[in-house]
Amino acid sequence: MAYLKDLIRIGLFIPAYLFAVFLRALKFRVIHVDSTRLGHFFCDLHLSAQGRPAEGGLKFLVPLTSRSINTLNDVLPKNFVPIYSPALKKFAGWFRHFPTIVLNVTNSHTHINDLWLFRKIHLPNRYLELIQKFDSMWLRQLEAFSDDVSSGKSYVAFHWRSGWDNDAEQSFRNTNDKVAFKICETLISNGHSVVNLGSDIIDLDGVDNPRRSGTFTELDMLKTIRNAEAFVGDSSGPTMVALLFRMPALIFDIFPPDIFPSNEKSLVHYPQVLPSSKDINQRDFVESYRTLTYGSELNKQKVRLEKLSEKDAITLVNEFLELQNSGPTEVQRNLQKHYSQTFGVSGRIGYVSSTCKATYW
Repeated sequence: MAYLKDLIRIGLFIPAYLFAVFLRALKFRVIHVDSTRLGHFFCDLHLSAQGRPAEGGLKFLVPLTSRSINTLNDVLPKNFVPIYSPALKKFAGWFRHFPTIVLNVTNSHTHINDLWLFRKIHLPNRYLELIQKFDSMWLRQLEAFSDDVSSGKSYVAFHWRSGWDNDAEQSFRNTNDKVAFKICETLISNGHSVVNLGSDIIDLDGVDNPRRSGTFTELDMLKTIRNAEAFVGDSSGPTMVALLFRMPALIFDIFPPDIFPSNEKSLVHYPQVLPSSKDINQRDFVESYRTLTYGSELNKQKVRLEKLSEKDAITLVNEFLELQNSGPTEVQRNLQKHYSQTFGVSGRIGYVSSTCKATYW
C-alpha cells in the first residue's frame, strides 16, 4: 500500500505543483502539521513561525478537519490562517515531504521517521535551532493572553500523560499514576496548590482537577499554564507549551534528550536509557537513540527507558523547590555546562538534575 501511494504521489506531482504555484501567486502556502495534538498544533506552528516572518504579505494555510482542535485559532501565529478543509488537509499530508508544494513543520520539536518515495527518511529535530532564537514575549503578547486576568491564586500547573494515550507507539512516554500522585503530594506538603491538567483525576486535597467538568478546553489549558507560578510535566505537549512560555519548570522523563528548558529556574530530568550491550560507545549511543520516535523503534534497537520511580519523584521535586529557593548548586552548574557542550546549546538554560541524573552523556 505504501508503494502504491508513492506511485500515485509521483503521478500527481505536476498538478500538485501547479496548484501550489497558483496558491503562491495568491500569496498562500499550505502547512502540514498535526492539528489534533496541543503540543504539535500550537508549538510547531509558533516555533516555525517566529523564524519565518511574513514577507510580502505571505499567508500560510493550516487545513483543519473535524478531528482538529477548534479552540486555538485566536492564539495561532497571525500569518498562519486556519481553514476547515478535509480535502486540503489530505493534500498537505500526501505532499508533506515535497517542500516546493507543502511547508512541513512537524519536526519543529520532535524527530520524524517516515516512509517516503520507496525509502525511509529522517527529519531531524529542529527544537535546538528554533528555541534558542524564540522570543517568549512575542508569544505572551497575543491578544487572547494579554487580556487574560489571573485569579490571583498561586498554583503549580501539573500535566502527565496517562492511559488515554495508551497506543503501542507512544505509551512509553506515559507516567505511572503512583508517580504522578507522589509528585503532587510532595508539592502540597511543601505548601503549593496544584492544578492537574492531566486527563486522569488526582484525588488529593490541594489538587484542582479542572478537566473533570468536561468543558475545559485546550485554550483553558494554555491560560492555566501561562498564569501558573511554575509548571511540572512529563514528555508531552503541555510541557512544550510551558517551555515556549519560558516558565520555571520541572520537566521529568523527557525524551528525546535534546529537549531542554531555557528558563534558568528550571530543572530537567532525563530517563535512564539502557542499551542492549555495555560495549556500545556512549557517545555513539546518544547520537543514535536520540533520533528514535516510536516505541517500536526503541524495541527494534533494544533500547529501554528507566523512568522516574515514586522515591525519585520525591527527591526530584525537592531538588526543584530548592533550586527556586537557593539557586543552583555547583554540581548542577557543572552538569548544565556539560549538557550545553554535548548538545551544542548556546545561551542560558535550565539545570540538569543532580540527584536523578542520567548516565549516558
